[in-house]
Amino acid sequence: MSSSLVFLTARISALSDRLLTASDTERMVSAETFSEAFRVLNDISWSGVVADAPNADDFERVIDIGLYEIRQSLCESDIPKSLAQFLFLPFDLQNAKCTLLSFQKGKSYDDFRESLSPLGFFERKLSFRILAGEEENTPKEAVFLKKALQESYLLLRDDSQDREEILSLLDAAVFRQMFRAVCATKSKILSDFFQKQIDWENAKKVLRNPSQERYSFLLPQEEKGFRFFSREEALKHLYSSSATSLFNEGVSLKESGRDLSLFEATAELSLLQSLFWSSRLSPLSCDTVVLFFLTKLRNAEIIRTILVGKRNKQSTTDVRKAIAHFLPFLPR
Repeated sequence: MSSSLVFLTARISALSDRLLTASDTERMVSAETFSEAFRVLNDISWSGVVADAPNADDFERVIDIGLYEIRQSLCESDIPKSLAQFLFLPFDLQNAKCTLLSFQKGKSYDDFRESLSPLGFFERKLSFRILAGEEENTPKEAVFLKKALQESYLLLRDDSQDREEILSLLDAAVFRQMFRAVCATKSKILSDFFQKQIDWENAKKVLRNPSQERYSFLLPQEEKGFRFFSREEALKHLYSSSATSLFNEGVSLKESGRDLSLFEATAELSLLQSLFWSSRLSPLSCDTVVLFFLTKLRNAEIIRTILVGKRNKQSTTDVRKAIAHFLPFLPR
């Protein structure tokens, strides 16, 4: 094991007290007011700006800064580039989609910059600069994103093209780069986890739109990063993937008229739990770093759900129900 990875995992251990526990969460849920729930974030040092926040309504900024501080701490620990790409490229994907749709509508960067995440591997304005033709500032590592953005933008100008299929080009480009990053880590645990993520992303496409005639499935190991499948081909692919049981459960819920949003959130948490059990076998590894950051992201969802509920004066029972699917994954 390299000394840099040992140092990085030591940094993760030092930052672990910034994660929510079940008792922290219960304190937030049980708080009588929004402000009291917000103050719990001070006790766990979620973010360096909590104590300085002028009022509790700044909680979204506090959550974002808390995540950004963790990102910066990992980067300052000399995180391997492949690991950084795996962790942070999903935010570049979100930013690229937001920028593409906003640019196509003629919006200036300032019109939508607040909607962009600061957690990406690249700077937030990169996608805008690419579309604006400022290509001389595009880093070599972003050539794959530049190509996908330019191709997507040309297709988006044609009203006959399906917007979701166009955005799938960005998905394919980013997930293919993430696949390369995972391969570079040489971690079987991370590779298996990533494949489960891909299978689940493909399963969601069919669950959300079961009557489509064809689907664009992510296949990051292939040159284009995706392939179009007929419905029959898509089902055959899913039934030979790691997402089979989750897909079957989703189909049953959909047939009974249930909303799938909670099921999707729970399914994604189960993937995180599988990474947790696998990474316990190798606590000083890149898998531990990934698990820590993904757990921090889930913590942010819990905090946001609780504070929005408190601000809207929801009952303690309702708030507790809203986060119930997260609770089994929190340490005591």
